[in-house]
Amino acid sequence: MSEAITSAAAVAATVLAVGLAAPATAGPRSSGMAAEFPVGMCMTTQVGFSPTSYYVNNYDIINVGAVPCTDPDRRYRVTQHVQHQVDCASGTQNTYVTRDLVVLCVVQDTAPA
Repeated sequence: MSEAITSAAAVAATVLAVGLAAPATAGPRSSGMAAEFPVGMCMTTQVGFSPTSYYVNNYDIINVGAVPCTDPDRRYRVTQHVQHQVDCASGTQNTYVTRDLVVLCVVQDTAPA
């Protein structure tokens, strides 16, 4: 009898573990090249990450995807492509360096709550 209980507990634990597994890191991934992010294009972070708990820095450019600015999951909007971060216009909230060494100047652009 205790063997059956142990087996049932093991099966239940397995079901719980599978049911609570974190989502795969599927979702937007970019090539990291500037052409994917033209001025006016919006960006979103990987699926499964909250915008308040996942900060994308310029080394994580492949972990964002280009989306239309009507996408409710958008996080940032590209405002300029420049050679150096200091060349971004005032009001720029963040910069990302692409793999082809273009600096993307961005502002936050999120859907209204």
